[in-house]
Amino acid sequence: MTKSRQRTQHEDGNAMTITPDQMRFTFSDTIAGYVTGFNRDTGVFTLRTSGGQEYPVRLKGHTYAWFVRNLGEPYHDATGQMREMLVEGTYLYVYGVFYPEG
Repeated sequence: MTKSRQRTQHEDGNAMTITPDQMRFTFSDTIAGYVTGFNRDTGVFTLRTSGGQEYPVRLKGHTYAWFVRNLGEPYHDATGQMREMLVEGTYLYVYGVFYPEG
């Protein structure tokens, strides 16, 4: 996460603003954006949101993917093609767990 990004956390009715480098807890989230690069050796790709923030995303052994579909349409797995599809400019959604560093 970039340091300029801010999240608002409400606690006891008061709003406070924190930056990602101040977050020292694990949480899950979904982000959407465009692939800006992929390192096949490390399994890490970079995702840029429409707001301009860039996030490193690490593929693990249990990572899976599927193609978006309309209601009522069958599931189409994309896990086997996932690495080949991570090319610059691809728009995708990522759901995962954020682990703070440090």
